Amino acid sequence: MKVLLTSAQNKEEKAIEEVISLIFQKDPNARPLEKTIKPGLSLIEASISKEELAYILKNSNRTYFIKVIPVDIETENYEESIKEWISLNWIKLKTKALLLDVIQGSVKAEV
Repeated sequence: MKVLLTSAQNKEEKAIEEVISLIFQKDPNARPLEKTIKPGLSLIEASISKEELAYILKNSNRTYFIKVIPVDIETENYEESIKEWISLNWIKLKTKALLLDVIQGSVKAEV
């Protein structure tokens, strides 16, 4: 799994070291992929689950990293990925829209 890290500018390397040291016991093979994608944004690769990552990080003191974001989807073509996600989740989206309309007091029938 790839993981994005946010940090203050020029603190990317320290943030990477901090997160990798925290997850080292569960994943000794975690490694940095890109130290600075953009200022304050880095990428690491780890073999632990999102749940394990969350458990480790929620009980830690943050010095350099601000947020840790697991990456679920990787793609070169974001437009196609968005279309695919919408098509897979269309029924859920319509149901939520219908529920919102009902809560607000009007019901719209769409087919």
